[in-house]
Amino acid sequence: ALPIWINHDRHTHYLNGLNLALDVKTGDIARLWHDFDRMRVWGPLHPIAVGLVQLIAGPDHRLAVLPSLVGWVMTICFAFLIPRRILPSGGNAAGLIAAFFVAVSPAHRAFATDCMYESLGAGFSLAAIYFYIAAVQERAPRFGIALGLTLTALFLHKYNYWLLVLFGMLAGEFARQPRAWCQYAWSVCKRDRNPLT
Repeated sequence: ALPIWINHDRHTHYLNGLNLALDVKTGDIARLWHDFDRMRVWGPLHPIAVGLVQLIAGPDHRLAVLPSLVGWVMTICFAFLIPRRILPSGGNAAGLIAAFFVAVSPAHRAFATDCMYESLGAGFSLAAIYFYIAAVQERAPRFGIALGLTLTALFLHKYNYWLLVLFGMLAGEFARQPRAWCQYAWSVCKRDRNPLT
């Protein structure tokens, strides 16, 4: 069961999105700027998504979980696609197993029905990992663009999720070609420095 006390983060997340929606609906641009500016702890992407839902179909607090539900579906889809892309054989079976475990996970289901950041964060994180793997394997510009857009969305969603994915990708790049990275670091260290005058 999800905690329901009044000072829980979910109420702040819902209120941020609701405020944006009401500001747009009433045409109060000064208040919209104020409400957008005061969202400093968490990123603005989730409140904007909640605000769009509230603007179109609300205000209704029950609909505030729709961005989280979308994040859960993204997590299931990319949990299926990542093993398919990594494994030379058996990728479909591994992907179905991974997607199944995400779909039946009590934690993921709870996050999918809550006005919190975790579901979208998981969806964007797995999407970034998938596009990174695809970009490394195929070297196609479309995957690089998709990776950049996904990382941007993840950063605007919540910066600590972005950092986790970024550090993972850096470690993956170093593990994939350590000699190239060591040679690059050595060349940077050997460069002549301009003397201070």
